[in-house]
Amino acid sequence: MKTQTKANILSTVLLAGLVTTTAWAATPVLTDTDNDGVISAEEIQAAREQAKAARLTQFDTDGDGTLSDDEKSAMKEARKAERLSLNDTDGDGRLSRAERRAAKAARRAAIETQLDVNQDGVVSDAEGAGFDQIREERKGRKHGDRKGKRQSRDTE
Repeated sequence: MKTQTKANILSTVLLAGLVTTTAWAATPVLTDTDNDGVISAEEIQAAREQAKAARLTQFDTDGDGTLSDDEKSAMKEARKAERLSLNDTDGDGRLSRAERRAAKAARRAAIETQLDVNQDGVVSDAEGAGFDQIREERKGRKHGDRKGKRQSRDTE
């Protein structure tokens, strides 16, 4: 069957909510696995891959190892519902600009807490270097993609 009914998608979303309590709101669990006092870019990437694998396991309802459009839709709806339930502080059923900003600040604080491996309340340059490296790599890919698309349109 190519498409699921809304009821099946809703069931998937509800089941996903029961299986995991904060799969989306929580930042990936960053761990200094090699005990060198910092969380490296490689350790951050490993945490991201682990979170991605968990999402695949959670939402790949047909077990084929990939997410179909319906499974992606269910994942997106679960993410939206969880963000709303965790961040809708006034209970109006939508996220205001202030609520979105507060959620972003909370995510940033959670990341900084994890990066502060020695727990001195300050993310040193060494502790933040892995995160900075990941951020720069992502920026480079985004800018490279835009340039590549622009160039390919110009040459057509």
